[in-house]
Amino acid sequence: MDGSAPWRQTSWDWRAAGNFTFAGSGSGLAFVAAALALTTGEHVIAAFLLAVLLVGAGFALVWDQTGRPKDFVKQFFSSQTSWKTREALIAPALLVVTLVAAVLPLTLVLLLVLLLSGGFLYVQGRILTDASAIPAWRERSIVPLILSTGAAEGAALLAVVATLTFSDGANAALRLAILLAALRWPVWTIYRDSLSTGAPSQAAAALRAFGEKRVAVVLWVPVALLGAAGVLPLFGSVVALIGGVAAAAAGWWLKYLIISQEASDQGYLAQDKPAG
Repeated sequence: MDGSAPWRQTSWDWRAAGNFTFAGSGSGLAFVAAALALTTGEHVIAAFLLAVLLVGAGFALVWDQTGRPKDFVKQFFSSQTSWKTREALIAPALLVVTLVAAVLPLTLVLLLVLLLSGGFLYVQGRILTDASAIPAWRERSIVPLILSTGAAEGAALLAVVATLTFSDGANAALRLAILLAALRWPVWTIYRDSLSTGAPSQAAAALRAFGEKRVAVVLWVPVALLGAAGVLPLFGSVVALIGGVAAAAAGWWLKYLIISQEASDQGYLAQDKPAG
């Protein structure tokens, strides 16, 4: 292969996808848990602890993917040029502040959680846009997609945790999960439509293989389940748990689609095509 034709990249494997999945969900969970605590006073301790575990798992996958500790450490010294470095700088701070928030839900600490978790999701989106040779990643609308699905996943997990721990904030978490899961659809459609022109044949074929109807089902069924949980007098908690897991899994599936199946390099012949 001379590099002039589109080909699927292999540098980012399941560990990279796992970082976007676990750390993305964890940062989204930290964000919505802090927002819930600030706006309603409901402090779901387990949500902050789960967020720490998820972000830590994603961070560990980044460490493993680099292969050599020295390469990992080097990432901390190029923050002005690398979004990956910015992610590596934010992640430890997010872990510490989120852990503190689980014990001391002070307003300043919760505001720091909001700032760092929101920044972390934004940086993850920018890491993808920096891959200018991969149309499915460099598309600018992928940033709001990463932000929206991370928030939706976090709200869904918050609803699950709040339900399991019988938190007084369970109803508020459920409403937030419904809203953010529903908002994910228009953001996805903007990304899909932006990607529909100019993508390599492999990427376009992979997108078609997943199917628009299938994506609609995957994104809307959790919304329906979460909505039903809010009105069912019986078994509402069970349906909320199922809907929350389904809403989080829908975001993970989208990331799998984008990072694993849509990772076609466009080849040298079209490298100068502008993003967006």
